[in-house]
Amino acid sequence: MEENAPTLVALPTRTGHGRRYPAETVEMAYQLWAFKHGRNAQSVSDELSTEDNPLPVATVYRWAKEQRWAERADREIRELAPAIHAANVTSLIAGGPEAIQALREVTRGEGDPLTMGHRVKAAVAILDRTGYPTAVKVVPPGNEGAGDLPDYTALPMAELIERQRRILERKA
Repeated sequence: MEENAPTLVALPTRTGHGRRYPAETVEMAYQLWAFKHGRNAQSVSDELSTEDNPLPVATVYRWAKEQRWAERADREIRELAPAIHAANVTSLIAGGPEAIQALREVTRGEGDPLTMGHRVKAAVAILDRTGYPTAVKVVPPGNEGAGDLPDYTALPMAELIERQRRILERKA
């Protein structure tokens, strides 16, 4: 045997799958998969891949299966739901004055006539979901018991907000 002949060395045994990704990358892939991309591995792969560092779709699929991402996402959504609900209620209540302002602008004829119908529908939907009366009936003095709809025009804003809160809590 020659002195300079190459010697064969046993290759290391492969453990698991090929390339390893940092835990942060796997967690980011999960967050994107569960909350942004509708559990779509291809979309997650597209977002996290770079030219120098591709993330194969098969890897995302494997992570989702092996780490039981669907079960985790379902559990986390159930845990987050009360917080999301509270944030949505707050956002709806805050949107009430904006909806009223939009209706006032439409009433004054301001803005693009092509979008007025959409603005009115959106404003009425927001007001309806927050408990504002969308069809207020003004009752003339002396006819207080008449009609189906209550007159909210004299209520202070604090009372209207409190009524909204109670209505939204009943709907939850």
